[in-house]
Amino acid sequence: MDKNLYFFKTGTKLFVEFNVDTLSLTEFEANVNEMQGSLAAVCQLPGYKVFHAGGYNPHLATGYIIDLNNHTIEILQNVRSRSITCAAYFDNEVYIFAGYHINAGLANCDKFSFATRTWSSLANFPAGAVYNISALLCREYFILSCCSGCNLYKYDIKKDSYNILASSVVNYSCNILFRDSGKYYYLANNLCFVSNEANLGVWVKNSKNLSETLNYHITSKPVTRNKNVYFMASHARVIYKFNLETEELSRVLTY
Repeated sequence: MDKNLYFFKTGTKLFVEFNVDTLSLTEFEANVNEMQGSLAAVCQLPGYKVFHAGGYNPHLATGYIIDLNNHTIEILQNVRSRSITCAAYFDNEVYIFAGYHINAGLANCDKFSFATRTWSSLANFPAGAVYNISALLCREYFILSCCSGCNLYKYDIKKDSYNILASSVVNYSCNILFRDSGKYYYLANNLCFVSNEANLGVWVKNSKNLSETLNYHITSKPVTRNKNVYFMASHARVIYKFNLETEELSRVLTY
């Protein structure tokens, strides 16, 4: 599903696609009600569609399913106002953990069912009111990061419960989780931690710091193509590339 990177241009109704093959931008005017902010919870859906909820500056309680085949928009109801967190799709539902609203972090977590087109509440985030959540699906649970502390969390989808997965990382406000086959990565500020599927309770910090520091909030899902992982900071309008072979981070584009 993760074909390219998608986002609204801040302060407009322009929906933008960054093509990770050509490293180029295209956009269209979306039929949404409000001028859009940044740092919304975004993920891609089956059928070449995108889920988009919330936003920062302005703080929005709006949600959309954007059909990229024909540029039609489905407006979602009863969206919680939040930003600075990601959305994650699994088994016909989208999960959103914690986040930020106006001047504070949130502990609230929710999921959206595509079968019923309704929201339901999940158990609150175990670290309390936090934001900058990155969510990585692994089997039938999510690995979750946050903005502070030293823990990565495991969210059991069936049990709607959390456990500490690892206590060997250093969390920062700017972070992202992704994997390449059985190797798992966690980037936080200028640090890179790695783990493997056989032992996800242990994450080891690379001896070398990242070549580029993550200075901006990340809410996009990572997209992997040709041994490169692309992701973006929509508020700062920066697109990053992580090379899986050299394990170096760089900026691809500032738009």
